[in-house]
This record gives sequence, C-alpha cells and structure tokens, in this order.
Amino acid sequence: RRHQLSTQNGKDSLHIGIAYADITPKANVQLSGIVQNIRHGQSVLDRLHAKALVVESQGRKLCLVALDVTLITRKNMDRIRTAAAERHSIDISAVMIHATQTHSAPSIGRYIVSDYCDNIPPEMEWLTGSNPEYDAYAEEAIVNAIDQAFAALQPVEMGLGRGMEGQFAFNRRAIKRNGEAFM
Repeated sequence: RRHQLSTQNGKDSLHIGIAYADITPKANVQLSGIVQNIRHGQSVLDRLHAKALVVESQGRKLCLVALDVTLITRKNMDRIRTAAAERHSIDISAVMIHATQTHSAPSIGRYIVSDYCDNIPPEMEWLTGSNPEYDAYAEEAIVNAIDQAFAALQPVEMGLGRGMEGQFAFNRRAIKRNGEAFM
C-alpha cells in the first residue's frame, strides 16, 4: 500500500537537502586517536567529510551533521550550530552534530588540556588534542556544507517496504519460518 504525505498550500510537505564538504587536513595536523602521543598526519588514504542532511516539513526544520573526526567539543559545535541557526532560521536545538570517532583523524577543539590553559606554546599544542588552524578550517567547511544542504532542499516522497529473502548471507543469525531467530 502506498501512502502519500499530506500537502499544505499546494506544496509537498516534505523537503530534504543533502551536501558534504571535504574536511581532510593538510599534512602535519595532529591526529587524535592516541592520547598523549605526538602523531601528525603524513598521508591520506581516505578523505574526511562533513555530511549534512536537512529535513523540512510543514515549517519545521532539522539539520543532522556527521563528521569524520575523532570528536568535536561543545564550544566548537556550538559555534557551528549558532551559525546554522542564524543563517537558516532554524532552532539551534534542531541542529545535531556528531563525530564518527575515527582514531585516524584530528579532533575539532581542545579536549585533553582544556581552555583554561591558554599559555601553551605552539610547539606543545598537540597536548590539547587540537590544532587551531584545522579547527577554523573544518568549522568553515562544515557551515558551508550546511548552507549547501539548505540550498539543495527539494520535495521528496517517502515510502517503506518490508520483505525477507533467505538466499543471501546473514550475520550470525538465521530466521525460522515462524519468525524466531537462532544462531
């Protein structure tokens, strides 16, 4: 059975926009996956991205952002969320950001030695788990991805389906005809 979303004022009620930005750092940026070690990136095997999804329905907006970084601090995240809220008339609580926590990537923001230690010399910045130049670069790219996702909003239709196919591989569990799972 197919269900169509209701319309409002002759317009489709569900709009989605997606975009992504490359946030791969330049060489020599501190990678955050191993605490208390100096580990600067020297090469790139896989690019890092910020992926933004914007959903709008009946005047309500939601923005989800996924980051290929170890982590992002609240201070840095709040700057991005505030920029999105101001630029796109979206409630700041509707801008959700998460990090994939890859340990072969930098972090965005100081997370080891926090902001109360402002007198760390540049050569010791790795102690913070952060790199200020990368933080600024990544934040700008993330906000740009959000902007592009809002610009890409377009009407969509949603549907769902369900089925079962027993001829493909399964992950450690099989399903009996009565619906029970077994190992």
